[in-house]
Amino acid sequence: MDDEDDGKEGESQDGSPRSLLERLFVEQHGALERYFRRHLRGPDEPAELAQEVFLRMSRAPDPDQIRNPEGYLFTIAANIVKERLVVRQRDSRRIDIDDPQAQEQLAVFSSAGASIDAETLKRHLYKVLQEMRPKQQAAVVMHFWHGMTYQEVADRLGVSINMVKKLLKSALELCRRRMSRFIDEWQDDDDPEVTV
Repeated sequence: MDDEDDGKEGESQDGSPRSLLERLFVEQHGALERYFRRHLRGPDEPAELAQEVFLRMSRAPDPDQIRNPEGYLFTIAANIVKERLVVRQRDSRRIDIDDPQAQEQLAVFSSAGASIDAETLKRHLYKVLQEMRPKQQAAVVMHFWHGMTYQEVADRLGVSINMVKKLLKSALELCRRRMSRFIDEWQDDDDPEVTV
């Protein structure tokens, strides 16, 4: 009998007994990749995610003492799927306020809003500004009305540049929601009734 692996289950190429992780890797790697393809359609690489499962399992205090290794393996996989879906959802809502397209969209009111009296818009925008938290309000005033940079605003408020960006982003989202609602209500009030 030669020392090479002749396909015997439970032995590695050097003839020593396979560890639990090695055995699971050989037996379940393909199933894990299929699991990830089925549950995470998109940019995630199934092979890398399967590797992540085995990496996490290897961190267990004593993997050989796990009662149901396959079940534990797929529990880890399910947790990775949940984590990836949360990240995707969070990323889909993210707006980069430095992006020129986002700046343009946030700076321009809809064409319907263009016909609203400028004084009316200013009054409503002032009301929205009053709804903001004090730091949000201060960041908006300093950055947009006084033309201060993120760094200058951060120094004045005693926060990081990232925090300034978060404050401005949330303030702009609030403005966009409130102003959009205001314009919609204005259009509803201003539109004459159509009869057929």
